[in-house]
Amino acid sequence: MTIANTPYKVAMEYLDNAKNTLSKTKIIDDEYEDVKYMKTAANMVFLGVRVALDEYLKRHEKGRFSKPKNNDEYHIRVRLQGEDLSTLFHLVYIDVYLACEYHEYNSVAAMERGLENAQKIINTIK
Repeated sequence: MTIANTPYKVAMEYLDNAKNTLSKTKIIDDEYEDVKYMKTAANMVFLGVRVALDEYLKRHEKGRFSKPKNNDEYHIRVRLQGEDLSTLFHLVYIDVYLACEYHEYNSVAAMERGLENAQKIINTIK
């Protein structure tokens, strides 16, 4: 018997996998020693957020939902749903996607902020 994965469970699994990946690298002077683990974890966090946002948009856009094609479309459509969620998504985008994954800024503080805000986004579909 298989148990259906809800979007919440899938998003949380991404977050848990990201935390597990981060635990594989040492922290030296508030920075991750191995950038590859940090980048991989950042990607997982952002994927989990996108799963949660897809579900959130499905619930709020009703029959008009189609999966956003890129991050800009996520920004626009999430902003239409409310300022709080839009702000959280923007913060995760900056801290996790741009800083940690794209620019390889290996700051523990940036990743922790991103994880915290990602958790808040995922909780909106709980």
